[in-house]
Amino acid sequence: MNIQLVPAKESDKEFLLQLRLLTMVEHLEASGRFLTREEHANRVAYEYEHSYLIRVNHQTIGLLKYKENQDTVNIIQVQIVPEFQGRGYGSQVVDDVVSRSSGKVVSLSVLKANPAYKLYLRLGFSLVGEDEYEYHLQNQCKPQVN
Repeated sequence: MNIQLVPAKESDKEFLLQLRLLTMVEHLEASGRFLTREEHANRVAYEYEHSYLIRVNHQTIGLLKYKENQDTVNIIQVQIVPEFQGRGYGSQVVDDVVSRSSGKVVSLSVLKANPAYKLYLRLGFSLVGEDEYEYHLQNQCKPQVN
């Protein structure tokens, strides 16, 4: 798979809002959370400078939002357009983040009602906590040997 990550521009916000509505409302509502359009837009805008469009064959198929610091990498959001889900794109994107994060703890949160939880467990993440709505996961990446 030839996946490219392209920094999101201001002009991508409407697409990313629609993507969020398509991919998250079902899971949020199953969790008992009913957000307004404005609240969804605020979530899109959160840490927007760390947003990347996921592109395959020059077609935008999703979003990766992650933030890296000295010791950790936090995956904030991974969203794949529904028609492209189940093809391994999300797995590859997360695997790529983990493999480039040599020696750093990679963390993320997933809604309890989201089936992506099982995907993250298969990708080597472990449950380290939870709150009312989400599971908190981490993956300790091993340093790469050159």
